Amino acid sequence: MDGGFSAEMISVNDKESIKLIVIGSRDAVARMIHKMHCHQVAEPNDWSRPQRAKNSDEVISLLIQRI
Repeated sequence: MDGGFSAEMISVNDKESIKLIVIGSRDAVARMIHKMHCHQVAEPNDWSRPQRAKNSDEVISLLIQRI
């Protein structure tokens, strides 16, 4: 096997979800979300509102997508 995916391995009906987590300063998280939008990964409104990380100056934002 070459490590690639064949059409038989991917079923349209068997979607699964992935989670992308961005952690950093509020500005860095906003820039990364914008960058992901520019690369057509997700719309900015698809991400969770940044939440302050516990005991940190950083924020966390989460994206869940079905693939």
